[in-house]
Amino acid sequence: MNFDFLTNPLPDEKVTFLKSGVIIDKRFIVEKMIGWGGMGNVYLARDITSERPKHFAIKETLFAAQEPLTADQALIVKALHKEAKIMMRLEHPSIPRVFDYFEWQRRFYLVMDHIDGQTLNDKLLEQLKTHGVPFEEGNVIEWAILICNIFDYLHHQEPPVIHRDIKPENFIITDRNELKMIDYGIARQVIGSLNLTSRQGTPGYFAPETLDNYADQRTDLYSLGVMMHVLLTAKDPRQVPHFSWEDHRPRQYCTSLSRELDDIIMRCLRFDMSERWPSAAQLRDALVLLRQTQRRFAPPVTTDPQRQTRSVPIKHTTTADIRQPLAPHCAWSFTAQGPIRSSPVLKDNVLYFGAHDAHLYAVSLRDGAQVGAFPVNGNVCSDPVVTDRSVFFGAEDGVMYALNRSLSRKHWTYTVGSPIVSTPILYDDMVVIGANDGVVYGFPVAGTEPRWRFETWGPVLGSLARIKDMIVFGSEDQRVYALDADGKRKWSRTTREKVEALPVIKQNAILIGSMDEYLYAFDYHQGNPLWKKRLDGGILTAVALHETRIYVGTTEGRLFCLDMRNGETKWQYNVNNQITSDLVMRDQWLYFGCKNGALYRFDTQHQEVYWRFQTNGPIVTRPLLVNGLIITGSMDHHLYALHDMVTPAEGEPEVVE
Repeated sequence: MNFDFLTNPLPDEKVTFLKSGVIIDKRFIVEKMIGWGGMGNVYLARDITSERPKHFAIKETLFAAQEPLTADQALIVKALHKEAKIMMRLEHPSIPRVFDYFEWQRRFYLVMDHIDGQTLNDKLLEQLKTHGVPFEEGNVIEWAILICNIFDYLHHQEPPVIHRDIKPENFIITDRNELKMIDYGIARQVIGSLNLTSRQGTPGYFAPETLDNYADQRTDLYSLGVMMHVLLTAKDPRQVPHFSWEDHRPRQYCTSLSRELDDIIMRCLRFDMSERWPSAAQLRDALVLLRQTQRRFAPPVTTDPQRQTRSVPIKHTTTADIRQPLAPHCAWSFTAQGPIRSSPVLKDNVLYFGAHDAHLYAVSLRDGAQVGAFPVNGNVCSDPVVTDRSVFFGAEDGVMYALNRSLSRKHWTYTVGSPIVSTPILYDDMVVIGANDGVVYGFPVAGTEPRWRFETWGPVLGSLARIKDMIVFGSEDQRVYALDADGKRKWSRTTREKVEALPVIKQNAILIGSMDEYLYAFDYHQGNPLWKKRLDGGILTAVALHETRIYVGTTEGRLFCLDMRNGETKWQYNVNNQITSDLVMRDQWLYFGCKNGALYRFDTQHQEVYWRFQTNGPIVTRPLLVNGLIITGSMDHHLYALHDMVTPAEGEPEVVE
């Protein structure tokens, strides 16, 4: 078998590249070139202006620039700046961050995260040389699902980010066995969209419509189909006549391949765009269903026991349900006019929550029918606090609101003047809330003027908690604070990054995570550190507790089980997506939402996902468990009520919050 097509070509001798030791823009010293191609070079460079040396990948975009710029070149530069700004807004655990962009010596540069690892291209070459066969079906399905999650995120940006030339070189498998996308295709999008180059993409990978300078999400799915084909068959794409993949089914080259995956890939490779998968989400769902079906017949296979991922447990395996994904049934859903970041709160069978459409809503628990709505002048991220007669919340218009329960009139309002996204708490006859001005306000329930103010050195964005006789919260100033009822500081402790997570208490230990990747256990009385545990990723959400165990989710998609006494890791599970909601526990079951739009029920006893419900936007709201339902909001504008697949045990609390 000829593997030449997987061997990286040497850099073009006609293209000049930067030598080791060159200083770019008086800021970065080049250590070595780590990538090259027709659209530019990539360098490993160190920031020499920082007190703590840090390495970055710096991508250099090549185009023939003149002085002064021609009209076409000026368009390219303008478009590159626009695209770079879009990239800097992206936040996804599988996409390297773009920190900066600049022009230097008539070339354009992007400063990005440096990702260590092995590209899928190099990994395939190693696999073929070592074992003589391409990858197994299960590996390719897992990678394709992760790539679909990336595409789903990129394609839903405004404007959509379409790559147009996906291939194995664009993805790295890190030392932690995580998949990362390392090339956005920025230069190709910009230069190609201006039709200033004849280059359309890598032979064999680019879709037919790119010849007409057109691309949408289905273009990337075509390239992904080619990539899956190559990873499974090692077929040289250069030997396939232009756009004739439909004549080269994967099963022709790999007879052990399942017919289902063969069909999935062939739908990606249709010449006619209308016959392909309509979206990355639908392709992902088909792959997830296939994976679940295959796992019903075989035990999970893992190569790294420290990062073991278990299969979904199946309770019934009759022919009738053999192809059905394990997922809860949606009892009802309510549609807002904007994303929902505000966690629902239940009072007398009415759910209260806010949305990014400048409204606070009240809907019926029974059927999701709207029973009230109150318009404000800014988005509502704050979880409301509901009493027998009032609803309290803050909004991004900088106002603290106290409404009646029917949301038909105001009791009182107070203008802070700075956006409010944190969640308030009740403390006796006060309602306490933090704001983006770094101040925590203590309002009397019946009044309009704050009784007291407490200033921090950064915005207070997370949830406050009443813990016994104290108010405990974190701030963007990297500190955790404990106040008394009069707003006086009892103690504060410093972490190394911002703190937004909701604090929780267990056995006189206050547990709170920070974006510095540590979970802290502070003594309730004095705030003295009892222990701290470094985890894999920042912590933005509340932990869950069960007996002597602590459950923690991280921004890197890891779920940890720790010992309450000392923070020792008992096990960890890779969810493969940023955990974005608070964790909620009932018996052995853990409920949480992720950035990929999925709500999970996780079996902590067997350390495996029991079911997953997919929405079309990230889930940052805290799941609410009530009467056999799970209530969750999504950034896809919907509030969902799901029938749980477990009946609450006799004597179990009606509501778990």
